[in-house]
Amino acid sequence: MIFFMVTQRPEAWTLLRRTLEEHGCTAELLPDMPRCLEALRREPPDLVILDLQLDGKELREAIVSMLMVDASVPCAVVSTLPAEVFHDRMEGLGVLLSLPEGDSKDSAEAILSALRRLNG
Repeated sequence: MIFFMVTQRPEAWTLLRRTLEEHGCTAELLPDMPRCLEALRREPPDLVILDLQLDGKELREAIVSMLMVDASVPCAVVSTLPAEVFHDRMEGLGVLLSLPEGDSKDSAEAILSALRRLNG
């Protein structure tokens, strides 16, 4: 599986990336949305992980810009919003799951589990 991780804090996700790689995944680091959109046009990944430190309208706009390039690519979003608030704000955007801030093996396992459910 191929993951795009859109973040300006790659050092904050070392454990997550390592865990995904241990499961045979490739994680490509991208520093911003323009580079993410360019990479989406080149080779759609199995999942885009957005760590943009955005909430609300700006985050929705980033996700919509990604959907305009490829509406079939699921994404996970790093967010500090409570689960119910996050769900309400992101409803209809194809967000697979929200991830807490902070590097963890649990987040990697949650991503892999969600993708397994999605792909059957």
